[in-house]
Amino acid sequence: EAATLTGVFRRAAEAVRDPDRFRDDES
Repeated sequence: EAATLTGVFRRAAEAVRDPDRFRDDES
């Protein structure tokens, strides 16, 4: 479970650092 939480946190951090890439992933 801790690994999953870390993964979600990392994904959110990447979205904040690279919003353009995150938007492409959402498409």
